[in-house]
Amino acid sequence: RSAWQAAIRAERASLALIEDAAVRAHYDRLIAAHGFRILDHRVDAEAASPRICLQFSQPLPQRRPELADFVSVPGHPELAVEVEEQQVCIDGARHGERYRILVRAGLPADDGERLARSSELEVYVRDRAPAVRFLGRAYVLPKGGEAAIPFVSVNTDEVAATLYRIGDRALAPAIGDGTFLKPLEEYETRRIREQTGERLWSGTVTVTSELNRDVTTAVPVGELIADLAPGVYILTARPAQVPDEDQAATQWFVVSDIGLGAFAGADGLHVVARALSTASPLADLEVRLVARNNEVLAQATTDAAGLAQIPAGLLRGRGGQAPALLVAEGPDGDYGFLDLTSTPFDLTDRGVAGRPAPQPLDVYLVTERGVYRPGESVQITALLRDERARALADLPLTLVVRRPDGVEHTRVLTEDGGLGGRTLTL
Repeated sequence: RSAWQAAIRAERASLALIEDAAVRAHYDRLIAAHGFRILDHRVDAEAASPRICLQFSQPLPQRRPELADFVSVPGHPELAVEVEEQQVCIDGARHGERYRILVRAGLPADDGERLARSSELEVYVRDRAPAVRFLGRAYVLPKGGEAAIPFVSVNTDEVAATLYRIGDRALAPAIGDGTFLKPLEEYETRRIREQTGERLWSGTVTVTSELNRDVTTAVPVGELIADLAPGVYILTARPAQVPDEDQAATQWFVVSDIGLGAFAGADGLHVVARALSTASPLADLEVRLVARNNEVLAQATTDAAGLAQIPAGLLRGRGGQAPALLVAEGPDGDYGFLDLTSTPFDLTDRGVAGRPAPQPLDVYLVTERGVYRPGESVQITALLRDERARALADLPLTLVVRRPDGVEHTRVLTEDGGLGGRTLTL
């Protein structure tokens, strides 16, 4: 029936009563194939600090501090042994070294089973493979000064880098198809080079290489781009010895001093533009709302306070007409954009959700206090307002009072007592 754990316990009980050679041989085969045992080991050699993990067939007890005593690395007392859910990991190993790991018999599993035999493993931690990665996903570089993008390289002397540009008119499709801000495959960079954008520069960057160490190098993109045209730029990097077909590290960026914020409300989209360098409002910026199909839905100009507004109706498009991009361009040629398809900041879990946006008729209902004794009167006040909190007069309002069990107790038609106010004594 493949009930291996039950079979192992049954044969163990049998052998405790009578030692039988045939049963012992079958029991040993069961333990080797289905008992509590080491399944495999894994070496995380690509990390700056490698670790070796032994993977077991069953979960390990998490509240047994002595469990680490069953695993040792002779000659390396400095290595730390950590017990995780179903594996034991050895931290602090070094690249290019070989380790002998001893696992003692008797190491317990969470269900009480124990390791039947001691094991000895020879593990080699290889050197890290050549690799390049960028430090983050931030894509706005400050305008002015020497704009530079840092990358981290490992075990390589040269990094092949390429700089691309996607123009303003091709940016909305790149956001719509999910390409924006993601690492690019070779075919995607080829499509940018041949169809949707252009290749501005390609070459190699010489870096200092230290064996198995992370080395940070800055690429001076300000020197590579003499004249910044509107659009988004892409810098890809990979070790020079890695084939072109492999995925390259990708950094999307714009060089801009425009900081854009957008707030959606019942009355439309409010755009706020400020200088990233001084936080001052930016006036006379041309703001464009662009749809997924690259259609310009609306245009506006920021006022002296750096504010602009786009009507709410233009935000309700579906499909290709759905808003995708908010673009801002200054009189001096400065350029910035905001991706409207990404998830906006949601602060409702911070206790500042507020109340829903009011409808054309909005009623504020309050009692003069919150606790009453039996027989006392409750003074109820109702204020009728529109969506802008202006009083609505001469409009009849019915107040419905329900009991705690939900049954309607009374229903009273009230008239305006002035400035949209009503009162009821219950």
